[in-house]
Amino acid sequence: MKVTIPAIAEHEGFFGNLVTLEISDFCPICNKPRGKVFGTHSFDGSRRLNVDGWKNPCGHIDRYVDVRKEGKKVEFKEPEPFSPTF
Repeated sequence: MKVTIPAIAEHEGFFGNLVTLEISDFCPICNKPRGKVFGTHSFDGSRRLNVDGWKNPCGHIDRYVDVRKEGKKVEFKEPEPFSPTF
């Protein structure tokens, strides 16, 4: 699956600090399917950045720091439109 997340933890809300990564469709902990991608925000202090998020049905949480290590950088994709409910 392709996800667009902050390229660095302290992104300062700057659009240029986004990266699109190809990651497995499966949870790296239990190998069950990852959740559907939705639009959300990543906060750095009072600054926010529109990014992709997902909620794994298995309950395991993917931290962006781990996703950056797992993923392979691919062509940029706009994050999904923000959706306050998922």
